[in-house]
Amino acid sequence: MKRVVILVLMLAIIPVAASGCFAPKSPADVAKAFYTEGNKGDYAKAKGFLTAELRMFFRKPCPWTGKPPAFDTAMDAVTRGGTITRIKIEEGVEHPGFAMIMATLHYADGGQKSDTLQLMKQDGEWRIMKSSLLIAAPAMPLLR
Repeated sequence: MKRVVILVLMLAIIPVAASGCFAPKSPADVAKAFYTEGNKGDYAKAKGFLTAELRMFFRKPCPWTGKPPAFDTAMDAVTRGGTITRIKIEEGVEHPGFAMIMATLHYADGGQKSDTLQLMKQDGEWRIMKSSLLIAAPAMPLLR
């Protein structure tokens, strides 16, 4: 009988404990992961934190140049060649399905830049739909 009780308790506890491991990340976690992956040069992972629409933007040819905006170049400009030393989330506002995060990126040369990110829930996960630094990057001269 004791074994049955222990087995029932384990079966009840394991799904609850495991559900915490797979819970959606917060908007602040997504922002930090986006910058971290971009800083490491893993642009494919960084791009995975973007909404489908923003990822599409980086695949569509620009009508003036005929080439898509270069995500890698834009991300490299945001991270200053992978020199982010600290990502500080200054503040954030979260509503059902929408969030805005203000972050400060600190660089190895002592400089810093502020970024405002807008996120939305897409397929149950927070995704970045706009980053002020990414759009203002040198790779996007027509969007500034």
